[in-house]
Amino acid sequence: METIQLSYLLYNIDEVKYSFMLSLLFQREHLLAECLFWAYELYKSKQTAFLWNFITKIYYDFYYIKGASVEKQIDIEYNAWIKSGDFKHIAKTVKELHKQVPDMTIFQYLYANTNTNTNAN
Repeated sequence: METIQLSYLLYNIDEVKYSFMLSLLFQREHLLAECLFWAYELYKSKQTAFLWNFITKIYYDFYYIKGASVEKQIDIEYNAWIKSGDFKHIAKTVKELHKQVPDMTIFQYLYANTNTNTNAN
């Protein structure tokens, strides 16, 4: 049986990760405040390394094509965060991504063949 890891406010940490991603990708249904809440929950749960990796992965999977200029800002905020550890750098990055329009092209290309039919006749 797998152990459930809980977040700072006692949410299932996997659910926090998924909630963060969905709130970021579906801006029409989720306010920036919700994205920041889930990001802060990961931050307070000592998941900062995961959070930065996840933000970077989400950026390259969904925002790179239409928002290539955001890459430099993410790098600047990450380097500033390394020096200070302050959540404001994560918040600035999340805010910028929340304003962008996601594009599924790269995500679909990367994961198109992962759902192949394994039933051989």
